[in-house]
Amino acid sequence: MPTYGGKQEILQVKTCRNNRVDWELGHQMYLSELAGALRRRWWAVVIGLLGTAAIAALVFTLVPPEQEAHASLVILPPARSVGETGNPYLSLGGLQPAADMLAAAMNSGPVHESLAPSQGSATFEVAQDTESSGPMLLVTVNDNDPERALALLDSVIKTMPHVLAQLQEQVHVRTTNRLTVTEVARDTQAERSVKTLLRATLVAVVGGLALTVFGTNMLDGLLIRRSVKKTTSLERSAEETSSVDESDAAREVRPRYSTERNGRTRISQSEEIDASTARGPGGTTDGHMGNGDQMSDAVQTPQSGLQEPSTVLNPAHEHENLSASDRAT
Repeated sequence: MPTYGGKQEILQVKTCRNNRVDWELGHQMYLSELAGALRRRWWAVVIGLLGTAAIAALVFTLVPPEQEAHASLVILPPARSVGETGNPYLSLGGLQPAADMLAAAMNSGPVHESLAPSQGSATFEVAQDTESSGPMLLVTVNDNDPERALALLDSVIKTMPHVLAQLQEQVHVRTTNRLTVTEVARDTQAERSVKTLLRATLVAVVGGLALTVFGTNMLDGLLIRRSVKKTTSLERSAEETSSVDESDAAREVRPRYSTERNGRTRISQSEEIDASTARGPGGTTDGHMGNGDQMSDAVQTPQSGLQEPSTVLNPAHEHENLSASDRAT
C-alpha cells in the first residue's frame, strides 16, 4: 500500500537521523573525555612528547640516506613505418600503451628480482614520465652506495631493450615492425635522497604521538579506577571500624538496676563490688556512713529518665539488721 510504504520510508529516515545524531554525540563525548584526560595527565603528555622527539632524532640519525640516480628513455616506432627519410620522433603517438607494458614487465617478475634482489638494499622503478606527453619512461634507482646505484642504473638501461624485444616476440611481431627503446638522458652522479629518511622520521613521529595520546588516555582511566577502589576500601574499613566500636561500647555498658528478691531490695554484683571498695575496713564509706546505716541511692533508668530509689544495704551487717527487726516484731 502506498501509505504503508510512505510510513516505512519516514521511519527509515528518522532511524538514520537518530543513528547519525547518536554517533555524533558519542564522538563529541569521546573527544571531550580524551581532552580531559590529556589535561589531567599533562605530565604524561610531556613525557610522551619528549620520548617522541628522542625517537625521531634517533631514527633520523640511524637511518642512512639513500643515493638516487635517474635516467629517461623513450619508445620509438619501427623504422619501417617511419621510412628511410622519416623522423621517428614525429610518430610517437599511440606508443604509450607499449611504454606502460614495458614498465610493468620491468617492475615485477623475474626481471626485477634478477636486477635488484629483495634481500639487497638496492631498488629501482620504471614509471611513466609525467613531465612528458610522449611514451617516455623514467628509471629511478636507489641504493646506499652511490657507485652501486650507478651500476644498477646501467644494468636496468641495458636490460630494457631485451625485455621489450621478448614481449614483442611472444606475440610474433616481425623484426621490421618491432618497437625499440632508446636512452634520452642519464645521471652521471648519484644524488643524496632524503625521501626515505623523512618517511621513516614521519612514521616515528606519528607513531609516537598516537602512542602518547592513547597511552595517556589509558593511564588516566587506570588511575581513576585505582582511586575509586582505594576510596571504596577506605570507606568500608571506616564503616567496619565504627561498627566494631559500637558493638564494644554496647558490651561494656551494663544497666544498673536494683532487683528485688524475696521482698528484699538487693544490689547487683558489680554494685556490691563498687560499694565494698568504697567502704573502709570498718564498713564506713569515707566516714560519712556508720555500721548498719543505710544509703539511699537514686538510680536513673535509661528508658524513662525517672529516678528509682533503691536502698543499699551493707552486706557485712545485713544479717544483724534482719535479726533486730525480727526481735522488734
